[in-house]
Amino acid sequence: MEVLNRSFSTGQLNDEELEVRTTSAFRATTLSELAQLTVDLVPQARSPEVHRGPRRTLGIASVVVAVALVTGLFVHAARRPSPPAAATQTTKTTYDGFVQPQPSLAGRICKALYATQSPGSSGSLDTTPTSIPWAKPLNLPAHPSLAFTQDLATAQSLEDATLVLQQLWGKNGYQYTDLTTRCLTAYDSNFQWLPAGAVSNSPTQVSVTYADHHSLMAAKSASGACWYALNVMAADDPVIAQDGLQHYGIFFAKAPSSCAADAAPALADWEGAFPLPPQLG
Repeated sequence: MEVLNRSFSTGQLNDEELEVRTTSAFRATTLSELAQLTVDLVPQARSPEVHRGPRRTLGIASVVVAVALVTGLFVHAARRPSPPAAATQTTKTTYDGFVQPQPSLAGRICKALYATQSPGSSGSLDTTPTSIPWAKPLNLPAHPSLAFTQDLATAQSLEDATLVLQQLWGKNGYQYTDLTTRCLTAYDSNFQWLPAGAVSNSPTQVSVTYADHHSLMAAKSASGACWYALNVMAADDPVIAQDGLQHYGIFFAKAPSSCAADAAPALADWEGAFPLPPQLG
């Protein structure tokens, strides 16, 4: 994701190309498939990474912070450098090697969705909790247990929900500012979007929060387990050091805790999904 966003910021990719490759990155199941998405891009020098102390996210019902994934509304507001005065909504400059948010676009997509949405509309996107987020058939057990099947459905729902949020983040000027559960519902109401402190009771109820360059979601499996999905988009996000991650990417955790995004265990065992989370067993 960092390479794609940096290539967009330097003009190698346009808006449409970035969205297509981002979607393909989410659906890739091997490292070689990911590599093919950037093989034609010219490497760009990046700014030195700046270490930032760990921060936890706020609830989605509060005021959003103007930053770049997931990302707004959190327990601690993330502070980022202000964009250069000369920047406009069409400027593609970067800071910390990541695409720069465009403050003038914050909330515009949400207002447009509210204005055009008809009563009872299912949202502008056709992604559902049962959409297939993986590019290839999965190597599943021949006779999976009921709990495995139920947990797989929840992990699948969270992967799809993460994709929806990242797409809306891009349309919102690469920032979480002014993105609310109402806006997410207008964009894709196939999910029931919940604030960070609200408890999920099913795979389709997604409790969500975001900050810096990451998002965190929670959904309850019919097996009784709570599943968490953490999507980290940039190598300089403080959550990497905070949660003991080795790199950016999509990670899953499973816990019997109250199933809300802001209730994720402090010492959760985050595991990468390649393509399935190993906690499925």
